Amino acid sequence: MIGARLFRRAFNEGETISVNRDTLLLRDNDEATGALQISRGFAYRSITFRDGRRAILDVLLPGDVVGLDRLVMVSPAHDIVAANAVAGRVISSQRCRELFDDPATGRWIFALMTEARNRMDRVTSTIARCDARERLASFLLDIFDRLRHRQLISGYTFNLPLTQEQIGDHLGLTMVHVNRTLRQLREDGLVLGGRGVVILLDVEKLRALVDAGRETAPASEILA
Repeated sequence: MIGARLFRRAFNEGETISVNRDTLLLRDNDEATGALQISRGFAYRSITFRDGRRAILDVLLPGDVVGLDRLVMVSPAHDIVAANAVAGRVISSQRCRELFDDPATGRWIFALMTEARNRMDRVTSTIARCDARERLASFLLDIFDRLRHRQLISGYTFNLPLTQEQIGDHLGLTMVHVNRTLRQLREDGLVLGGRGVVILLDVEKLRALVDAGRETAPASEILA
């Protein structure tokens, strides 16, 4: 696809950056950084309420691009924060607008923005109608499928640098509830985890658990 090739070329020519954990990746009105494509590490899109509570709207993996929404929004209401050490390539706001103005690349940018929106909608529907076990299983499978589709993993083991508190902020659960649910999944022989590493022991049973929870709450098909 021509748009995808031109888009990738633009980032390949961009400046390489690296940041530490808990660093804000993009700042408003920063013309030097229009968008960033993550090449290593995890990040998340979040909103912090006035009372200090946080909602994590989306988890971002290597290959994801952040900042494209600023092409159509003056000042997005969310922050993009590094979950661990993150590296990537950035292009300027001007370069982003040039890509957006090109018909082929503009369509590709819209496709990426739609993919991110579908991912967030899927999480919203899961929180609305699924219990804690189904939410956590859906979350782990989503990370697994995205990493596998991008050929970043070959087996059933992957790094997950989010804390239990951050996972809870993403799934609408308390840290205690996340801990208890992970223990249940371990006891059921579905998942092993610790020290930022997750092992999926029975992917088919995890999918069956998620599908059962979605019978009354269809979610969008998983996009890579």
